Amino acid sequence: RVLVSDRNAFIWAWRGHRMIGCVHVGDALFSPSSDSIRVEFMRILKSRFKPTGGDQLVTEYFGLGVDQDLAAQTIRTHQSEFRRRMLRKYDPDGNLKLQKIPMRIKATAIVQWGCSVTERDTFDYMAFMGDLVSLTKWRTGGD
Repeated sequence: RVLVSDRNAFIWAWRGHRMIGCVHVGDALFSPSSDSIRVEFMRILKSRFKPTGGDQLVTEYFGLGVDQDLAAQTIRTHQSEFRRRMLRKYDPDGNLKLQKIPMRIKATAIVQWGCSVTERDTFDYMAFMGDLVSLTKWRTGGD
């Protein structure tokens, strides 16, 4: 049984077939149990709206990698490429190393940083925090 608590998510049953989907702003992502329900869904959608995309298999959605196994009717999401892009963005020299969560922390005292901060430093720091929020909010655990 699938439990849904988000108003943007839906489950649609039609002629013995089922589709699970979600809508975010103008994007729809759905997983049909058969090709016939996908065709019917797209027919209804096109009768009311003008879709700008297609209905082909998705490999990436909002930074999440999507691997679908149609035979097993499973979907696996991962953040491998998002993490790689994030590391290249904030660590172009490759000096940072990925750590398992939670990271081991030594019991050392916090030392005040004695440097000045520019507006660009502040902006970069806030962008990094936003990317970290995305990374942890969408944490899939599979990669």
